[in-house]
Amino acid sequence: MRVILNGGKASENHIETAVEAVRRRGHTIDVRTTSRTDGAEDLSRQAAEEGIDVVVAGGGDGTVNEVANGLMAASAEPEVTMGVLPLGSANDFARSCGIPPRDPGGALLLAASAEPTRIDVGRVNQRYFLNSVIGGLGAKATFRTSEWSKRWLGGAAYRITGTLGALRPVAYPVLVRTSDGVERAPLSFIAVMNGRWAGGTRIASRAKLRDGMLDLLSVPAYSLGDLPALLSDFRALPRRSPSFVRYEQREWVEIEAPGELPISPDGERICGSTLRIDILKQRLPFALPTAEAVC
Repeated sequence: MRVILNGGKASENHIETAVEAVRRRGHTIDVRTTSRTDGAEDLSRQAAEEGIDVVVAGGGDGTVNEVANGLMAASAEPEVTMGVLPLGSANDFARSCGIPPRDPGGALLLAASAEPTRIDVGRVNQRYFLNSVIGGLGAKATFRTSEWSKRWLGGAAYRITGTLGALRPVAYPVLVRTSDGVERAPLSFIAVMNGRWAGGTRIASRAKLRDGMLDLLSVPAYSLGDLPALLSDFRALPRRSPSFVRYEQREWVEIEAPGELPISPDGERICGSTLRIDILKQRLPFALPTAEAVC
């Protein structure tokens, strides 16, 4: 097993303790740390090409995204199993998988011993994602959330930034095309989900990791007077169907905007006005704690 560790987390002592604990159980494990010259994407691709059995993304959702892209770049039908050591602020994908963020030893042991389950992989244009593609106000909140606030507040930092951003309503005129038809409407927020969590909040309660579907949430243009109902919808999403937020499930989504639409796949920043988002069914072997619950 090889752990691709975000360089910013390399000095944390509990990681070394967790690695040693897994070694004592008889597993061969080594750690590679990202740097300016060796990113997680390159390191994971190299690991796959070397025939490593399990590659673990040690970091936040950005590191998970890079490792997944590296494995998919090495092979369109990966055989290497991927795992997650959640060390980020929100750890949205780890939460979607049911992997607890404060148990590094348990996360590594899971990656070393779990029977691999093939999960769906999302694709936005030519990039891959495992958890989500967020557009509009949600993406702007991701970009504006400071490293300081993420370090001290964790996932709550995204919720605070997002709520403050919602006080300045902005709508993006977009065309959304799905298998159900075409709709042209101004949207303030759009989320295309494979996992269930985004920005430290569980928003896609119906999402499953191997159902071959994308969960599409969108918020139309709104005024400040609509904000209480909108926030109530997001708070209640795991428990009841929303009234203001639109929630659908689709196999693919195309989004066109007259100008650049802020877009963030798994926390990554990309630019563009035309997006094709689809799902690759049961493509990547993954180490999951309870496959039946999330798949």
